[in-house]
Amino acid sequence: MSDQNYSKRGYLHESHHVFYLKEPPQGPVAVHYHDFHKIMLLLDGEMRYSIEGTEYALMPGDVVLVSAGEIHCPVYTQMSVYERVIIYVSQDLAESERLADGYAGLMNCFPQSGDALRAHVLRPSGERKSKIAQISAELAYLSGQESDYADFCRRLKVLELLAVLGRITEDPDLPEEKAEGEETSDPVTGQILSYISDHIREESLCIDNIAEHFGMSRSGLMHMFRRNMGCTVGGYISEKRLFLAKTAIAAGMPVTEACYACGFGSYGAFYHAYRRRYGQPPGAKRAPLPGVPVE
Repeated sequence: MSDQNYSKRGYLHESHHVFYLKEPPQGPVAVHYHDFHKIMLLLDGEMRYSIEGTEYALMPGDVVLVSAGEIHCPVYTQMSVYERVIIYVSQDLAESERLADGYAGLMNCFPQSGDALRAHVLRPSGERKSKIAQISAELAYLSGQESDYADFCRRLKVLELLAVLGRITEDPDLPEEKAEGEETSDPVTGQILSYISDHIREESLCIDNIAEHFGMSRSGLMHMFRRNMGCTVGGYISEKRLFLAKTAIAAGMPVTEACYACGFGSYGAFYHAYRRRYGQPPGAKRAPLPGVPVE
């Protein structure tokens, strides 16, 4: 991978979008992120999935949860057919679907920094496994239907799926059903990623401070991070801050306030980085773009 920032893939102009895929991989998929949440339901085949420096070995029945802004990619282990349902979920789904306050928590199944109950990969068992398999089959069938009735049914099934996943991730009386991931690099890189996530909004977060915290030299940190993550430490931090700022601005936060709230120490640097990254000034409305790349 080059030293460039990770790319954003896909645009979502509705509360959710459902894909059903049953095909061999079309080639390697570059590491990327989305402006929306993503669920993948693996129906058949075995593959690996990399999310924020951790790689998971998937099995049929597994549920992959990727939060907006998280860097990820599928890692295909063979060229056989993989069957899966992929669901893009808007960050403001609760508002888009006019859900009552008591149902807004459906979005809590997606991983959040520092929350040990959340998992990127769930491996349901028992009745919940059967229920998710049933929903997956119905979504696979409905994904190719074009009618108001099919759209209504898809919406109901997506909300039902979120409710089931929420039960798994939130109820302390239920056994944890999480698939363990493997560090795609050495464990220190995973610790560095967690440290960056915890301090991303602090202006003081920089390469020198990270190196000092982990007892490493600046050059050693940069070399290790670039080897294991495919980009520089500075590029990773900038990408994360720009995404946070973009999300905050879209939610109504003033541009200048978003700049400093997301860790930028200079508005000028933020403005130029944002325009270079997204091709427009902060706060500008992007025209709808055609197509929704999958994966």
